[in-house]
Amino acid sequence: MQNILSALQEIIRLLHEIKEKRSHETVPFLERSILSKREVIDKLGMSERTYSRNLDRGLLDPMRLSGADQYYEQDIVKALEESRRKGRV
Repeated sequence: MQNILSALQEIIRLLHEIKEKRSHETVPFLERSILSKREVIDKLGMSERTYSRNLDRGLLDPMRLSGADQYYEQDIVKALEESRRKGRV
C-alpha cells in the first residue's frame, strides 16, 4: 500500500512539473511577434516561388490583414521544421 501511495505522489509531482513547464512556454496573445511575408521568407531561407508552393501545400497559413500575409512567429514552426528536415536552415 505504501508503494502505491508513493507512486501516486510521484505522479502528482510530475504532473505539476509538466503543468508549470507548459505555462512558461505559452506566449500571451498580445506579446506574440507578428512577421511579414518578407520576414518569413528570410527567416526560412526560401525563395518567393518556394513560399508560394508552401502556401499551396498548406505548410504556411497566413493571416491576411489589409491584403498582406502576416504570421505569428509560433505559427511558422511547422514550416521551419520542414526546412530543417530538408537541410535548408
